[in-house]
Amino acid sequence: MNLPGDWVENEEQGYSPPEVQGPIPWEDPEVPVLAALVNTIKLILLHPGEFFQNLTRQGGLSAPLGFALILGTTGMLASFYWQLIQLLLIGNLGSWLSFLVNKSLNLEPKTVVGVTLLVPLLVLVTQFIGSFFLQLALLLVGGRQPSYEAAFRVVAYANAPLIATFLPMGGGVIASLWCLILEFKALVRVFELSRLRALMALLLASSFSLLIFGLLTLVLGSVLIR
Repeated sequence: MNLPGDWVENEEQGYSPPEVQGPIPWEDPEVPVLAALVNTIKLILLHPGEFFQNLTRQGGLSAPLGFALILGTTGMLASFYWQLIQLLLIGNLGSWLSFLVNKSLNLEPKTVVGVTLLVPLLVLVTQFIGSFFLQLALLLVGGRQPSYEAAFRVVAYANAPLIATFLPMGGGVIASLWCLILEFKALVRVFELSRLRALMALLLASSFSLLIFGLLTLVLGSVLIR
């Protein structure tokens, strides 16, 4: 199996990814939206080292936020609908989503619509809070210019693998792991961290996020099952 060069690079052999010509497709106003989205996803997935090596730290928040909203919303909805389909076909899967939906919400149509409408808001909250936690982790471990804007852009574009959530079996797990791998590579490239410090920053940021969103999930669950 032949993997893209960025995934099997060997620094000792002096591998150097090709240079990006021009701005990121998604941030190029002259490129049609759909083509820009597809080309940016392809670039991130196939040449992550090239992409993050050339990702500017001060390019604004609006473009990456739009990218995160599209990928995050479609990814979360795909996972949600796949779980609903499996729940209807197989029954209670033992997951927290199955428990909340099956025991408390009874798969009412208004519930599905409500969750669908709330997903973009959840993506927004996750993007802004996750970026804050990443910046905090970078400040703790060090790194080149660990600004909030730079962290925001890294977190946003690391959402590209969420397209894997459209796979019916294991897509969510694949997407989550792939996002973490991309974020790790981004920390090394964008903030010029060693691999050890990049791993430490990623673990810290993930721990902060899991703690906060775990507490929010417990609160939400307790409210819904009353």
